[in-house]
Amino acid sequence: MAASDPHLIERSERASRIIANPRKYKVCEGCDSIVARRGALCPHCNSYRFDDDEATIVAHARLLASRAQTSVSLEDLL
Repeated sequence: MAASDPHLIERSERASRIIANPRKYKVCEGCDSIVARRGALCPHCNSYRFDDDEATIVAHARLLASRAQTSVSLEDLL
């Protein structure tokens, strides 16, 4: 089923990019999104608390790639 779901394929591709270079990312402790390391605030929930441990980022990317999105996205609000 996952192989035929375009959304899961896209999530898997994004996770692969994150796993290949976790030092560019961090996990938001407010909403569990993986965001670019350069920002001071989460673009999704405006939290300022992050986990920047590379092992945590890789594990979280693998988890997010394995399931459908459950958080509200910007597109959902428009």
